[in-house]
Amino acid sequence: MIKYILSVMILLSPVTGDAYDITCGKKLKASAKILSVDRILDGDTSDVTILMTPEQFGVKQMFRYRLLGNDTPEKVGKSKPEGLKATAAATKWLTINKDYLVAEFYGTGKFGRALTIIRSSKTKETLNEFLIKEGHHTRGTEAYCGGKR
Repeated sequence: MIKYILSVMILLSPVTGDAYDITCGKKLKASAKILSVDRILDGDTSDVTILMTPEQFGVKQMFRYRLLGNDTPEKVGKSKPEGLKATAAATKWLTINKDYLVAEFYGTGKFGRALTIIRSSKTKETLNEFLIKEGHHTRGTEAYCGGKR
């Protein structure tokens, strides 16, 4: 079982963005297939159901992720129009890639959400980098690394 988990972790090695390291120097802790996207809260936070590894046990788990390396505009206040665009872009990307989504876990952030890179196993593109490339990022060249409470 350990060999299986390690091989999955090696195959799903993190990808870095052009401007900075979206992994924030954090180590990949685990990865899992996303079975469904249950609720999209905003561009960088969603609730998903995953299939825990090793997959032969069939254990499903719901959790809330926070994209690592990316901070999209909020859907309230002055940034509402940009926040709605970021949410729409994330929704479109997640819908197009729904059958190929893999979550890569790098720990937890200041609000207890899983800091995650969401990757399409078909195209190898990440939602994190897609949103940055499309201009849905509020921190310029600074990565969101989870922060402190």
